[in-house]
Amino acid sequence: MDSNVIVQFAYTPLFGGGKNIHNWLDKFQDGLIAWDQRVFDTFRSFMPPLTQDGRREWRGFVGTFPGERSPGRYCQETYKTTGMVLEFPWYNRSVGRMREIGVESFKTFVHTGLELFGNDI
Repeated sequence: MDSNVIVQFAYTPLFGGGKNIHNWLDKFQDGLIAWDQRVFDTFRSFMPPLTQDGRREWRGFVGTFPGERSPGRYCQETYKTTGMVLEFPWYNRSVGRMREIGVESFKTFVHTGLELFGNDI
């Protein structure tokens, strides 16, 4: 399958939001967007490398919620939440492998939240 998928894991008190599925153009690179440098760095440090799938190093950046009136920006300003989006292209990966990546990324997501926010989540 030659399509890409981004899944935004959401833990409402911590990252505020829901699931969001998109396509990015690079089928050979996993992606990470975070709205907080600490979340970006911590997630990357805990996530196991996925280079065995023929992927290059993570493509990622830290930014801000888009739009002056977006729900993400509202939650950030009102509730002090932050956001994170992950991209794991399906290209050259089986359903079983994507499930493994999903489990690992969810564990890393929870570990990141506990490391940064502890009992506040």
